[in-house]
Amino acid sequence: MSGFITEEIVRRGLVVNRDSMITVANDLRATFGITYIIDTLYACAREDADGAIIESLRAVGEVRRIKELGGLVIGVEADRWMRYCRVCRRRSE
Repeated sequence: MSGFITEEIVRRGLVVNRDSMITVANDLRATFGITYIIDTLYACAREDADGAIIESLRAVGEVRRIKELGGLVIGVEADRWMRYCRVCRRRSE
């Protein structure tokens, strides 16, 4: 999901950072509906013969939509320290 949102941030001429990711994703959901991002990514995934994974679901409506489309939702939990270490390793914001 972040790649899709990053493309939109760049298209809008904004700085790619966490704040822009949140703002743009929320704007897309508010403008086009809570399932817009999922529906768009799902359409792209259907074109890929090898299948696809849509990650980083952020809203309950997105989870519901994936399930409606026959997708499988897997939740992964990690404590804050583990998440922090992973972010540092990948040099992410």
